Amino acid sequence: MSICENENREMEERLVRFFQGEKLTTEEERELERWMQDAGHRRVYYRLRSLYGAVYAQRVGMKADVVKAWRAFERRMRPGRRLGRWGAWAAAVAVLLGAAWFVALHWQPVEREGRMLAQAAEELSNRVVLTLSDGRQVALSEETGNLEERGGARMRHDGQQLSYGGQDSVAAVVYNTLSTPRGAEYCLELADGTRVWLNAGSELRYPTAFRGATREVYLCGEAFFDVATRRECPFIVHASAFDVRVTGTEFNVRDYPCEAASATLAEGRVEVVQGGRSTVLSPGEEAVPSAGGMQVRKVNLDEALAWRRNAFSFKERPLEELLNEIGRWYDLEVFYLNPSLKGLHFTAWFRRTESIGRVMEVLEKTQKVKFDLKGKTLIVKEYKH
Repeated sequence: MSICENENREMEERLVRFFQGEKLTTEEERELERWMQDAGHRRVYYRLRSLYGAVYAQRVGMKADVVKAWRAFERRMRPGRRLGRWGAWAAAVAVLLGAAWFVALHWQPVEREGRMLAQAAEELSNRVVLTLSDGRQVALSEETGNLEERGGARMRHDGQQLSYGGQDSVAAVVYNTLSTPRGAEYCLELADGTRVWLNAGSELRYPTAFRGATREVYLCGEAFFDVATRRECPFIVHASAFDVRVTGTEFNVRDYPCEAASATLAEGRVEVVQGGRSTVLSPGEEAVPSAGGMQVRKVNLDEALAWRRNAFSFKERPLEELLNEIGRWYDLEVFYLNPSLKGLHFTAWFRRTESIGRVMEVLEKTQKVKFDLKGKTLIVKEYKH
């Protein structure tokens, strides 16, 4: 095994334990930062966080050694057949879920505790959550409150926005993560005065203060940034497939897993970097990464940034893209009886305050598709004339 493979394995094991609640040392946090400079590593990090949402109960009580389970699974693989890194993570969590389910099934006290923990996890999944550097999670309520992080950082939340105090009071920089659930958005003011609006189902990892020559944050999902101007200290947003580098401007970054990523400039100037190549955008332009390089196109900002005005705006968009956004906002899973329906194109506009019934009615008027809503599953069918 190469030195690089050993380092990756050590970091992966550390991440597993971190998501179980183990605290990282200052040096380990620095190593994690360096490791996450790689786009592939960031994809592993964000996907693993998503998986661990499903095993929250294990993180706070049930006993199972995820790393040991993962290693056992690998040993059961046929010689010469190895999972990719993502497959290994999925296998480890699958084994963990099986262990947790077995325990809950055979011990009544644990079963009752499991139900309580699962209920708590469900409640957290519907709230805006701040994850502190030691792994503690705080559900941000609608009431005004104050929080303090190790290192001296102070935060205030009022139900609509989380704000960090000035950078001068922070003795040691640590990282926090803000996560929005499906169906909600939230505003964050960073220590340098930069404001970030997180769309539904998104997550931003950021330092409690900015030190050094750059200001760097990590995004999974979608966010609009209004960056405080500091020409001597560029602001960098790391997404899974590209980075966006600015000194002070307004722009949108979209990077949901398994969906097309993009960076859209509203005002100022940004540099989008993919694979060592950079592309400069002008206002009203959007960069879309692809295997052949960065594609730049003109966009209608009212449509591209409709979510910032609490609306949906689609112009000749594939049904799959449209329903991905609708499902994320209304917390629905989408099932197509005929996969070819995903490619149908639609033009529509409606406010996000509309009921899902009204949204279905508007789309059905096109006489292209029909919908059935079963609990939290939206079934898409071909329209029968």
